[in-house]
Amino acid sequence: MPGKQVELMARGAFGSDSLFVRVGLSTFALRRAEAACMLVEAAV
Repeated sequence: MPGKQVELMARGAFGSDSLFVRVGLSTFALRRAEAACMLVEAAV
């Protein structure tokens, strides 16, 4: 989603590999392996 802001909202409880990520106005729960597949670039 080019141009959308990405923010790490929270991490799962101890021992969990869940990450809660906001992309634009949507929030997703991702496993670390899924999140590792994302490419994020800093805005210039």
